[in-house]
Amino acid sequence: MTGHTRVADPLPGRGNPIQLVRYVPTREGWGAELIEGRYVSSTRRTIQIQKGGVVVDLDREQWSVCLDPNTPTEAVPPAQAEGWCTAKRTRLADDPAVTEIRPIGTAGAQREGRRVCTRCGAKARVTQRLLDGTPAASWSYEPHTIPSRAEATPSR
Repeated sequence: MTGHTRVADPLPGRGNPIQLVRYVPTREGWGAELIEGRYVSSTRRTIQIQKGGVVVDLDREQWSVCLDPNTPTEAVPPAQAEGWCTAKRTRLADDPAVTEIRPIGTAGAQREGRRVCTRCGAKARVTQRLLDGTPAASWSYEPHTIPSRAEATPSR
């Protein structure tokens, strides 16, 4: 949601193309700055996109989603988005393979960690909802790309 409106930005599905705009002052008045990438995730304060293989956090107070009237409204399912892993959840709520665990969100309602994806082998971010400090579900994989064979194969 941007600072000038109370309507939520229409975000595409994970892994789908997204274009964002922000307006900046110039000598001639105001100019638009555009950024394009693939949608990863969002919070109330940020929109996370992948641009050129790098994940970028953008401030929602500054950036708004661009709507192209020529773009079809149906999203490409993440499973079909090129290079994106389709893994959703781990099997265990108390998964010993999750490392680097830290609290996120408000009042300790969530935590995040890192885990090697069982489907593609990438080191992925995982999140988990907590209820009164106790895991309420298994870990959810955040959107991540499938590593190339060179990245997935350890060097000897």
